[in-house]
Amino acid sequence: MVTPAGGKLWRWKYRFEGAEKLMPLGKYPEVPLAQARERHVAARALLANGVDPMAKRKTEKTAKLAQTEGSFQNIASLWMEHWKTGTSPRHVESTQRRLEKDTGNSSKSKFRLVGRFSPKANPDYKAQTGEDELNTVIATDVLSEGLDMQDCDTIINYDLHWNPLRLIQRFGRIDRIGSTHDKVFGLNFLPELGIEQNLGLRACLSQRIAEIQETVGEDSAILDPSEQINEEAMYAIYDDKSTSLDLFEPEEPMGLGEAEGIIRQLEAVDPAEFDRIASLRDGIRSGMNSLSPGIFVLCQAGDFQQLFFANPQGEIETRDASTILGRLKCTPSTPSVPLPDNYNVAVMKVYQQFSEEVAHRKTTLEHSSSQTVGQRYVSQELKAFGATLEDDDQRLSDVAILQRAYGSNVLSAAVQTELRRIRNHKLTGESLFARLRAIYDQHRLSQLQEHIRTDRENAIPRIVCSEFLA
Repeated sequence: MVTPAGGKLWRWKYRFEGAEKLMPLGKYPEVPLAQARERHVAARALLANGVDPMAKRKTEKTAKLAQTEGSFQNIASLWMEHWKTGTSPRHVESTQRRLEKDTGNSSKSKFRLVGRFSPKANPDYKAQTGEDELNTVIATDVLSEGLDMQDCDTIINYDLHWNPLRLIQRFGRIDRIGSTHDKVFGLNFLPELGIEQNLGLRACLSQRIAEIQETVGEDSAILDPSEQINEEAMYAIYDDKSTSLDLFEPEEPMGLGEAEGIIRQLEAVDPAEFDRIASLRDGIRSGMNSLSPGIFVLCQAGDFQQLFFANPQGEIETRDASTILGRLKCTPSTPSVPLPDNYNVAVMKVYQQFSEEVAHRKTTLEHSSSQTVGQRYVSQELKAFGATLEDDDQRLSDVAILQRAYGSNVLSAAVQTELRRIRNHKLTGESLFARLRAIYDQHRLSQLQEHIRTDRENAIPRIVCSEFLA
């Protein structure tokens, strides 16, 4: 892979549980071809054993980070050095002993700490003699995953984190099933506007993320591809808006059955709204915020429908219905956003590709549906009969109608049987014409012709609706 700046990166595209992923293998020439191949082979071996190589790499990095500067032990030591100034030696010694019981890197120490802080949510933990319940815990992200702390009703974030999803993850420790609190609170500390203008913390944060990526390198990128930075989302969570959290809810694929269930429920609960949506004109457009920026387009030609999800330039990224429906999922109160200037150009790019696919499908269908021997016989004889009619416009028109009707590739089995009989009896001229007219009326082929004409009109490619995901 070559970046716009000319950098050369090793990448491996693979699929895990139906999702397409792109794994960094290093940066050339720092990582030569032989080393990139070794990493590729190792990653393929993990995938063959049902392990997601990128998830495993991320887990190992997180564990290593937790064992170093982010550990409870180091944070507690730093706090102790700051706190003990001006405190009596006896108090310092007593506090030091209590900290030593609850700090460390083992899962056992975390279990003890969480058990004392949230005993109702962790009934398996048995308090030791002399241990008191903890009312306040100061922690790093070591406690942000996989722990039950719903005895607590308030979490306070003192940092401006580079990944808003991490804040949602922290909040999930207390906003859990089993909580007895009517309300739980998540508080975030931000500098006042004047201080922000002077310090430029947001700009510093963005610059810091870029420096980390450049220093560590693409091979050890801090962010997983699924966690790419959303500049709007990065700060929206700190605003005093309840809708801000909607930006960070993880997007899960939605099955067609679930989508159909939502539609059926809407039809039953609010039939007026269902009818309003069903009667919307083609080409309707909208926009909303999303963790997956891009453009959704639904196209249709006859009975052929196709969902597309493209990037903002109109280049198609996926056609997977479950993935696209999961990205479109929202609530009735989700606010809309304005469409970008190049929106129509991007949508028309998708439409153009759909039109080409429709033309290709039509050509393939026409080539694959050859006429039967009975149809070919009738076509040849009708053509010969029409040549004898000279200036009889009415009968020439009737012959043309019969030729179109019996040349169709959707004739019923009963009609095909009649055509075989005509061929076997070698009907020609007036007797052929009369028999075909009778079959035409008997089997109501005029309705079939109307259906074919309607299908042709409906088969014109069109855009049903589209949406911009910011």
